[in-house]
This record gives sequence, C-alpha cells and structure tokens, in this order.
Amino acid sequence: WLKPFSLKDWPKAVGIGTPPNLNPPCRPPRVFESMEKEDNWSTGLFEVTAEPGGCGLFLKAFCCPCLVTGAINEKVEVVPGGCLGGGLAGYCCGPCFMAVAAPKANNTETPLKAFFCSCVPCTGPCYLSMVHRHVFK
Repeated sequence: WLKPFSLKDWPKAVGIGTPPNLNPPCRPPRVFESMEKEDNWSTGLFEVTAEPGGCGLFLKAFCCPCLVTGAINEKVEVVPGGCLGGGLAGYCCGPCFMAVAAPKANNTETPLKAFFCSCVPCTGPCYLSMVHRHVFK
C-alpha cells in the first residue's frame, strides 16, 4: 500500500499541491546583526583593533573599564566631575553609566541595548571600546 515515490510524484502520491522546500538556503545566524556598523557607529562591536585606540584601548576597557568610562564622560558629560566622575560612575555601575552615555554619543542607540551590551562579559569591553572610539573619532 506504500509505494516509493520521487519528489516529482509528490502531488500525486500525497494528494496535495507542490512539495515543500526540503532544502532551504543555508544562512548562518546573525546574532549581533543589529550591533554592526549600520547603527551609525564609527566602528563595529567586535572591531577591537580599530583606530582610534586600537588594541590598547580594548585592553584598557578589559582590565580597567573605569578609565574608559572616565574618558567618555569627559566628552559626553553624563555625570559631573569629568574624568573622575565618569570613572567613579563606571566603577559603581558601568552598565547604568553606559545606558545613559551611549545614547548621548549616538542618538540611534537605545538605553536598554547599551545596558545589556555592557552587562554581558563577552561584549562589555568591546562595547565600551566601540563607544569610546565613536566619541573620540
């Protein structure tokens, strides 16, 4: 009662229209698609060796992010106190500081995205470096 059939015989064998697309085109997932250069940032999220700053900026953001938040605060003025105020704010709550600073640096950025990008350990230093490069371009 079951007969083997080919895809050409699909409508006759099953009694419906055309066969489903059994081999959809393969496209790798784009996890951070909205975080790439298209959001009006001067560099992408994972371009950690880009200028200005280069690899040294990424290492500074990784080892001592309060220095980078202080430098960003000098230009964007999120909290009073210049570099010291920004460094203290970044030390106390870096994601909260970035949620306010990043939208001021780039008006297309949302505070929620800035907060979560700063919270995730694998994107925090990258995001901090990207905002710093954009502010000091």
